[in-house]
Amino acid sequence: MIRLGASVALFKPMDLAIAAPYIRAAGFSGTTVSLNMLVEQFNTGMWKEEVQRLKSIADDNGLELMSAGTGDHDPERARYLFESAAALSVSVICTGPNGLTGDGVSYNKTIDELGAMAKIAGEYKIPLVCKAHEGGSVHTTPEALRMVKDINNPYFGADIDPFHVFLADESLTEAAKALVPYLKYAHVQDFTFDTQGKILKDSPVRPACGRGDVDIPGYLKVLVDRGYNGPLMVEMYSKEKELPAAVSVTAEAYGYLNACLKFLGNK
Repeated sequence: MIRLGASVALFKPMDLAIAAPYIRAAGFSGTTVSLNMLVEQFNTGMWKEEVQRLKSIADDNGLELMSAGTGDHDPERARYLFESAAALSVSVICTGPNGLTGDGVSYNKTIDELGAMAKIAGEYKIPLVCKAHEGGSVHTTPEALRMVKDINNPYFGADIDPFHVFLADESLTEAAKALVPYLKYAHVQDFTFDTQGKILKDSPVRPACGRGDVDIPGYLKVLVDRGYNGPLMVEMYSKEKELPAAVSVTAEAYGYLNACLKFLGNK
């Protein structure tokens, strides 16, 4: 069953303590958490205090901490990251590829780094996922599929991010069809496009799910029909928002996505 989550980034720059009650009230069952501070504080007493604070926020609001993101592939810091994630019962660690598009050396380095992190993920029983990313050594869906097969670890999987799918000039529904067997995490956003079909990046606030041009129902149908079973995280790439706008966008997203998923038979 697909589980709906709302990224705390929807409330940027507000803390999880402010965002969590509104995310839960909107209907979402989970959210994201930043572990950057915990990694920095790992060998200090402040680490335990911050873990307890974040756990209390999540528990008090009945929210699953579905994911945490990192761009750091350093093995020592990765261990701190997974230790922190385990302490918070985080479900998935999300990352992106380093390096440059079309550069074989960059790609091989990414595979080595993510392969090492996947071994740590297996120790903690917390999956690591990576998405294709504009400009990175894994830029397209075929490259993402190659990456998963090259790493070949049950605790490593694919992530799909519509924003980067469109930047690669790919079809979202076709990318989803290819990736579903390897997906352990999925994002959803809505965008408006220009007359050439390119994302309008300069919108001050991107559309809430259902207001833009993305074929979200078609995307969700692929995920449901092909048996994706995991988090679906709502994100929005935009400037910082005032609290009323953040609350409105979050609640609207849940209503739209939940109705779509019910219609599609997500159970």
